[in-house]
Amino acid sequence: VGTAARVQRKSRMRNDLPYPPSFPNEAEEKYLWLLLCDDSDFPEHFEHWRNDTIVEGLDTARMWLLPLLHLRISALNIEDDLTTRRIRGVYKFVGLKNRKLIRDVAVVAQACHDEGIPIMLLKGLALLQHAYHDTASRLLGDGDILVHAEHVARIFALFKRLGWMRVDEFGTRSEICVPSDDAFRETRPDRRDHAATFINDGGVMIDLHWQVFHTDLRQDALRMLLVRDLSPVNARTRLSAHHWKNSLATELDGVACHTLSLEDMLIHVIAHGGAENPHRPIRWVIDAAYIIRTGKLDWKKLIKATQISGKEVDMLLAFRY
Repeated sequence: VGTAARVQRKSRMRNDLPYPPSFPNEAEEKYLWLLLCDDSDFPEHFEHWRNDTIVEGLDTARMWLLPLLHLRISALNIEDDLTTRRIRGVYKFVGLKNRKLIRDVAVVAQACHDEGIPIMLLKGLALLQHAYHDTASRLLGDGDILVHAEHVARIFALFKRLGWMRVDEFGTRSEICVPSDDAFRETRPDRRDHAATFINDGGVMIDLHWQVFHTDLRQDALRMLLVRDLSPVNARTRLSAHHWKNSLATELDGVACHTLSLEDMLIHVIAHGGAENPHRPIRWVIDAAYIIRTGKLDWKKLIKATQISGKEVDMLLAFRY
């Protein structure tokens, strides 16, 4: 009886979880529905949206989803007008911007390859490869790459040789100071950061990651409360080995590199996109849907990867949503 009561209490806690503020609101959900609805429903929904919307008045989160809207309009031969032409203009702009970023990231990737340093594409770069298959379909704000922790100092030196600079969260640039070789060892308990941002003369930014997830003590505590698992969460060495072992081989502008597996990619999209963010990047819902729609997910591997990464709470909320 005691065990049954604990299971019921645990189930109620799970079912009563509120959605975080970062999840889409009602107005945003209508827009996401427009992007994800069946082809048979799209013309009617688009007509309503077109009549009620001023494209220039869209917020940033919805503006950068217009390329996907263009692809739907084009595929279904929706009648052309001023609104569809404006949407097409955003699609072309995103394509030009993305191609410039991809070209500059590929230069860094080639330099890493020449030095024997493997890199992994994260977030938008990986999603374009495996989920969207169209360079202009999703805006790349920056390029995200992952390296082994023991290679971080060498990558800092490489960025410095290539003429890049450090940039902080406020946009302030500074010269790159190359850290010591042991500064990013995964065994160091005092490291809470997980990435550093670099910028070149053309304004292209790259986020260099040495672990996929940042350390969040509040989230770890919530997981222990809800999942009743007191084992170490997000053990960096074990999690990093999992990500590299299950990674997929790919190319970026002809340069060999890796991406997360589709299962780990989905977890990363949900954990990162569903986090608190003042810019409300609701495209994480679209990213997750497009990964699922590839039809290539191994659901047993997804469950196992979720447990390894300690993201049960994130995945529970996202899949219930």
